[in-house]
Amino acid sequence: VVERYTFLPVLYTAFWQAYTTGAPVMRPLMFADPFDADGFAEDRAFMLGDAMLVVPVMAEGARTVTTYVPQGEWVSIYDYSVVEGGKVMELPAPLEHIAVYYRCGSIVARLMRLRRSALQMKHDPFTLMVMADKDGKAEGWVFDDERDGYGYTKGVYAYMHLWLKG
Repeated sequence: VVERYTFLPVLYTAFWQAYTTGAPVMRPLMFADPFDADGFAEDRAFMLGDAMLVVPVMAEGARTVTTYVPQGEWVSIYDYSVVEGGKVMELPAPLEHIAVYYRCGSIVARLMRLRRSALQMKHDPFTLMVMADKDGKAEGWVFDDERDGYGYTKGVYAYMHLWLKG
């Protein structure tokens, strides 16, 4: 249950992007690759921000989910197994968690100290999940602010572009 708090930096970044660009927080798969027409019709999976593919379980008792996975390589956030996208796939979705994948070539910030509230995590360090692509490159964006008010409206925030050169 408390694992959801580890994704606060992902959510804060996605909400900042929504606030500044209008991009939705939960993005249709066409945001993963606007030139991949096969992803346009997929309505079960979505992108969380730029770098995470989320595939909810929609059938009672299901232990797998079938979805179109966008082009490229994707890494499971749970066991770091890699899947090659560009096709419809059956993905594991055990009772313990749903299918969630990082996009290779991305950097995602998380708060990995498990706590019971966001307030307790206010000063915890970010853990950068770096999923390099085949060329050893990765990039991502991270938004951070005071996490308890509207200081961002007065410029009290950081929006950082992170990259790894191969």
